Amino acid sequence: MVMQGTVVLLSVDTEEDNWSRARSGVTVDNIRELPGFQARCEKLGLRPTYFTTWEVASVPWAAGILRDLAAGGRAEVGAHLHPWNTPPRDEEFVPRNSMTKNLPPPLQCAKLASLTRAIEQGTGVRPTSFRAGRYGLGRETTRALIDQGYRVDSSVTPWVSWADVDDGADFVGAPLSMYALDGTTDPREAVAGGPLVEVPLSCGYTRWPFERSARFHGALTGGPLRRLRLAGVAARLGLLQRVMLSPEISSPRDALRLARLLVSHGVSHLHLTLHSPTLRPGLSPFARSRADVERLFAWLERFVDGLARGTPVAFATVGGAAQALTGSAGAAASAPAGRPAPPAVPRPKRLLVVSYHYPPDGAVGGLRWAGYAKYLARLGWDVHVLTASTATEAGLRDGVQVHVCPRRVTLNDLYNRLARRARRARRSTGRGAADAAPRGGDGTEVPASPSLRRRLASLLGFPDLSRGWMLRATRRARALIRRFEPDVVVSSGPPHTAHVVAARACAATRVPLVVDFRDPWFTGLYASAIARALARRMERHAFRVAREAIANTPELAEAIGARFPGRRSTWVRNGVDLEQLPTLDAAREPGLTIVHAGTLYIRRDLGPVLRAFRAVLDRHPGTGPAEARIRVAGHLDQSRQADLRSQTRGAGLEDYVHLAGVVSRSEALRLAAASSASIVLAQDQKVMIPAKLYELLAMRVPTIVLTEPDSASAAESRRLGAYVVAPDDERALADLFDALWRGDAPAPSASPEPFDYETLAHRMAEVLAPADAT
Repeated sequence: MVMQGTVVLLSVDTEEDNWSRARSGVTVDNIRELPGFQARCEKLGLRPTYFTTWEVASVPWAAGILRDLAAGGRAEVGAHLHPWNTPPRDEEFVPRNSMTKNLPPPLQCAKLASLTRAIEQGTGVRPTSFRAGRYGLGRETTRALIDQGYRVDSSVTPWVSWADVDDGADFVGAPLSMYALDGTTDPREAVAGGPLVEVPLSCGYTRWPFERSARFHGALTGGPLRRLRLAGVAARLGLLQRVMLSPEISSPRDALRLARLLVSHGVSHLHLTLHSPTLRPGLSPFARSRADVERLFAWLERFVDGLARGTPVAFATVGGAAQALTGSAGAAASAPAGRPAPPAVPRPKRLLVVSYHYPPDGAVGGLRWAGYAKYLARLGWDVHVLTASTATEAGLRDGVQVHVCPRRVTLNDLYNRLARRARRARRSTGRGAADAAPRGGDGTEVPASPSLRRRLASLLGFPDLSRGWMLRATRRARALIRRFEPDVVVSSGPPHTAHVVAARACAATRVPLVVDFRDPWFTGLYASAIARALARRMERHAFRVAREAIANTPELAEAIGARFPGRRSTWVRNGVDLEQLPTLDAAREPGLTIVHAGTLYIRRDLGPVLRAFRAVLDRHPGTGPAEARIRVAGHLDQSRQADLRSQTRGAGLEDYVHLAGVVSRSEALRLAAASSASIVLAQDQKVMIPAKLYELLAMRVPTIVLTEPDSASAAESRRLGAYVVAPDDERALADLFDALWRGDAPAPSASPEPFDYETLAHRMAEVLAPADAT
């Protein structure tokens, strides 16, 4: 096959996010940028070759992206060996061993075989083109490539030596055009008829001949002249510049100058290159923002257009060029420039979620968007989450990029410390429980009296438990919006200052904001009129900026629409991540076991459960704790704990009620799975649904929801198959306990509506990116 015009190649070192060498904590989220990158390359006619590392190929979703990109010959998947994290990892983790050529030949062969196998298994394509990480190609490496069926190498950087960098390869004097190797000589030496084709990168100087320029450059950069930095002066004056055809390190002007020089001297191809982490801001030193990435695309456009004005241009993959120009195996080359571009592959939608809670911090409030973010990422979205959770490690989690912005100590924290210290002092004098300060729903200590103290506590606790986070998170959210340019921002509350953070960050941009409500914005909970007024103002500000609101129940969505007429509101239910449910083999405990796992706050009251349980015991005289029991797990502040103990004593259940305290989520689910029934408290919650309802139903635990018959919790529980009992109907609750104990409780009817996040994510994607959105 003969190619017409100057052949232009583009290769991408398709590798992990970690710019520094790493064997642990490795992520590959930058691969999500490749479909958009490919689409823009195709518009220019470019056909990328993705030299892929083991870390990328071994992640199924990442390998799937590469498989799709290479379909139909639009691109090529090659192999890129990072020896430091490609198995077997038998060598010492030291800088010198990052150069493949420095490893023992058997280990080079073993790593290459492991890499080849991973790419073939992940993408369905056995690679025939190769590039050594850090350009660490040696004679033994070329021998290993030939033995394992490779036909093309692209590791040589002519006129660049890496010898001073961890004993790397020296390619000064290597040919600029393609040449053959046979595995017995220095990789710079062409061997007629060799089975391995070397397709070098395009490197050189802006003045010909390169041999003379190299000597001059060496004199400026070596010996006593090095300290004078004369090489930099010569480059700025345009006298002498060493250039690699890469948008990461060369200007378009210098790149075109080198390209025209190479073409005029008959070089067979022009080879552009870059690294895949550069396509995602902040991962490589070459792109700190989306603007930097856009400059990279502008570089490619300017280079291709500038080159095409002076010479006919054809495009090929690395393997395709080797086949067309030397007869080697590989993908076919493309037609000349001007051929209509293939259909563009849309870039992934970008989403930024602002949520105070996020797993694994244990708060139920983090589960909703942990589930939606995870499965939106699997649908191809590029998802980022900004959270205050210090239990969460920044970085990639379930395909989601997590950014942590911890809260700072506030006046309210200092107030609580002083209050605890005073309480300990009172206990030491025998005055403790009676003087204990109750807590609000967010854990803030609220003095019982007088009114002035309650108002002061309300102001100190304003606006909610995220105080100390709001201003810092706003700055961070603005930076993330500038850096990643999301298509939509979602804020999730409570705590509702997440909405304020997102609204302030989006206010001066064109990025749409969607406010997501797990619970209503409870301005009525503040004891201070000032705090209530401020909270209402914050709420109005968030809705002024927001494009629309999402609720987790139709009732809440209707209430939001009534409160803010003209603002679009919809609902997408809470759900459960089935993959996160533990494997439970706990057998049901004998007798009657009732479990409540969760925080008791606001109006959630176990009193009806205790009294109904007492009634069951009265029906069955002589029943002991070995036959019936109530288990309570979760946070109880001092006031709630005192109330619960008082209720327990009043019902005569001291031996039947077991307080487990705060337990892990897996332990709480284990307790529920072993129970006769699990209790969900939703008293006086007209438009809210406790999130744990979905986990319990997904595990097929008999679930009893205490709530008013006309509440959102009642409607959802009936839809999905839970028992619904009114909080004041203790007789009905006792009858249900009795029936569960006997094993003849009628199973509640349930509809087949799905409530797993994997299924629900499709609906959420439709809401966040409506088909009519511009």
